[in-house]
Amino acid sequence: MISIVIPTCSNLDNLRPCIESISQYTDLSKIEVIVVANGCSNEVYSYVNSQGPPFRIISFPNQLGYAKSVNEGIRNSVHDHIILLNDDTILLNQPKNLWIELLKQPFNDPNVGISGPHKLRCPISNFPFLVFFCVMIGRNLKNSIGLLDESYLTGGYEDADYCIRAENAGFKIVKVGEQYDRNLNKIIPIFPIYHRGEATVNNIQDWDKIFESNKKIFFKKYYLNKPLISVVIPCRIGDKLDCIESLQKQTYKNLEFIVINDFNRRGAGYCRNIGIKQARGEFVLFSDTDLIWYNDSIEILYNTLINSKCSYSYGGFSNKGKPVMFMKEFNNIDLLRSNYITVNSLVKKKDIPLFDESLEMFEDWDLWLTMLREGRTGKFCGKEVFYTYDRVGTSSRSDSDYWLNKVQSKYRGKL
Repeated sequence: MISIVIPTCSNLDNLRPCIESISQYTDLSKIEVIVVANGCSNEVYSYVNSQGPPFRIISFPNQLGYAKSVNEGIRNSVHDHIILLNDDTILLNQPKNLWIELLKQPFNDPNVGISGPHKLRCPISNFPFLVFFCVMIGRNLKNSIGLLDESYLTGGYEDADYCIRAENAGFKIVKVGEQYDRNLNKIIPIFPIYHRGEATVNNIQDWDKIFESNKKIFFKKYYLNKPLISVVIPCRIGDKLDCIESLQKQTYKNLEFIVINDFNRRGAGYCRNIGIKQARGEFVLFSDTDLIWYNDSIEILYNTLINSKCSYSYGGFSNKGKPVMFMKEFNNIDLLRSNYITVNSLVKKKDIPLFDESLEMFEDWDLWLTMLREGRTGKFCGKEVFYTYDRVGTSSRSDSDYWLNKVQSKYRGKL
């Protein structure tokens, strides 16, 4: 069973064709439809009541804004899956219930929180989100993170905000209703819906000002007062700092960069220790010079870490054009056997022991084992966070074996 919530603050020009299309292309015995009329004329109230079950109306004399209207509908809904549907949408010709089946299919995965046919990337956060003109939300998500943030008035960013909160809580957001067209050699949308696009908000006075106000709310919520992250970058003379450009494009903005030039070839561990001591941030991110970080990588690592009880977060990575490596959940036993966690990870500064500067290789594995011995563990973010181009190795097999044995003997029988 499905609950459908339709907020409306306009006349019947939008709402009537929307409801007629629901009646035509939906099995009405398997749904409830809650129209949240706010600031509407009496004809809207009369029209919805005339439809009979499963249509019902909740009426408010004044405009509430999108988030508050939707929240009122969700509070009055009873089923486990809730569709939020704009009144300026019309379902297109389709087999009965196809649109609902497309929205519901991803929920076979219990980690899915939201599905919808239209996905964009937020211009402020560069974070992907589903546009809420038509989405399905699982009640388990609502129970986990609550309702939409009512500080946003009708005008935008409510949907981006909710998707960010969902992903931060470990839920997936899934785009539905598309397929590959062999003739066109591209993915095309097949979700059977027409959206007039801002037809509702065009009736709202000063909508442009409201949109800008919502933008400021969103920026303040996600980009002000975030803790400083110190990015520590060891380098040698002649190294190209390829990582800097991608780090400057991060959606997480409160960063400081500490570049340690290893003039005397003391080693990466020595440089990172200097960076740790100089770091002003609450968190430290280690980065090699030749990495290309994805724009949302630090945001993902940060959210992963603060939503866990761990001391560091890490992700997978790849050599460009090759399979992603080390996409693996944290496991104590596996870490004792071999290192699958890159040194280029985000760590709580208060939990970082210094690197063993006597090690010329495997100093990252040594760090994680030292932290494990102290009861400090890591959390896998579930994604690839950076890539690099092919590196030319300078160490021989015998060198590698020597330093590997040195680390193994250091912890043998002690963990």
